[in-house]
Formats: sequence, structure tokens, C-alpha cells
Amino acid sequence: MKPALTTPGLDQAIMTGAAVAIGVSGGKDSQAAALATFRHLDRLGHTGERILIHADLGSVEWQDSLPTCEKLAQHLGVELVVVRRKAGGLMERWRGRWLSSMKRYEALSTVTLVPCWSTPKMRFCTSELKTHVIEAYLKKRFGKQYVINVTGIRREESSRRAKATVVDYDFDSGWFDWRPIVDWTVQDVFSSIDASGLPPHPGYRVFGLSRVSCRFCIMQNLDDMIAAAAQEEAHETYREMVWLECDS
Repeated sequence: MKPALTTPGLDQAIMTGAAVAIGVSGGKDSQAAALATFRHLDRLGHTGERILIHADLGSVEWQDSLPTCEKLAQHLGVELVVVRRKAGGLMERWRGRWLSSMKRYEALSTVTLVPCWSTPKMRFCTSELKTHVIEAYLKKRFGKQYVINVTGIRREESSRRAKATVVDYDFDSGWFDWRPIVDWTVQDVFSSIDASGLPPHPGYRVFGLSRVSCRFCIMQNLDDMIAAAAQEEAHETYREMVWLECDS
């Protein structure tokens, strides 16, 4: 089985008991990253705290996403922390963005209506509903401890992620960003999951999705949109998004 990528500096932090938090979405990459991370931590005799952390995006998430994370946590024998944006999920963020834009326009404080949707260049869906809430929780829980934040980012995913490094370190905060499967292929990912005895999210092998994220995502390809639209559980989300698009 392919090992996790690492660096000497990261291994030193692991062996000195740094806290390890693995972000899990229910998708294949975070599942494989968690499995690879635990194998590596066990090999090094890690004695620090370990958690899985899931940012719940609300009604836009697939029904199986959180249960997939729960099964992974049970398999690894570790705590699963679920965090949420206090002001609501992604659908609420989109609606709120549009209402705020309309109010500013009606008050003549702007001459341009701002679109409600996140975009590839403006992914507040990731920054506000995932990154910010996860980082806030980890800083509150672990304080000034060294924290290793693990994600399942892979270079194969996109041209932007092709430049991703194995580890980034913030000397001021003592924060490591670790990408243990950054050079893995899709086959490596599924092989690792299958070898663990866990099933991947049903979105892949039942729904026919190549990527499991929100039910409808700005980063989806056409085939994934069609596959998502074929699932009954996604229909209400689709209707809400269509109405919001019509309004905006």
C-alpha cells in the first residue's frame, strides 16, 4: 500500500506529540488521507491527540457524506468533530449574499448587483464554510500546541493543485498543513480505501460521480451534474438553486 508523503520536520513534530486534525468531507481523497495518516502516525509511535473534523455545509451536502465520515471515525477509533457556520449552511450564504446585494442596490449605495454564487476565483464556499470554521475550532481547542492540519489535496486534481507541496509550516502559529497523498493517483486512492475494508462514498460507485462534494458544485463537470440531477435526494436542492438563479 502506498505510504503517506512526509518530511523530516513533520516527522519530528509527530514524534513530539503534536495534535493531528484530519479534515474529512466524506469524499474519497479525505478518506484515503485519513487512512494513510493513521498508518504513518502509528508507525512513528505518535502519542498526541488525533481527531477527524468535518465542516457541515447544510442542505447542499449529500445525505451519505456525514455517515461516511462517521464510519471512518469508527473504523479508526477516533473522535469525529462536526463544525458548522453559525449563520447557516451554503444555501443560506448564497441567499444572504443576494439579499444583501439587493438592499445595497435599492439604497443606491451601489450601481452593480453582486451575483449570489461562489465562483472558481471566489470560493467563499470553501473559505467561509470550511477553512474558517475548522481553523477557529482547532485554535480554540488546541491553543498554542503544535497542530498538524491534514487535507486530502492531490496534485492530479487541477493545474492549481499541481503546485501543492507536501507540507507548509507557519513558524508564528506552529501550524503545519500536511498533504500526505498529494502525489497519489485516483487508483491509489481507491486501492487504499478498498484495502481498509471500508466502502467509499456511494456517490462514486452508485451515483456515478467522479467527484463528491456538494450535490451541485461550481467545480463539477457536466457528467457529474447530470449524475447528481438523477438522484431524488438532490431534486429539492436543484429547485432551490433554480429559483435563486431566477431571482438573481
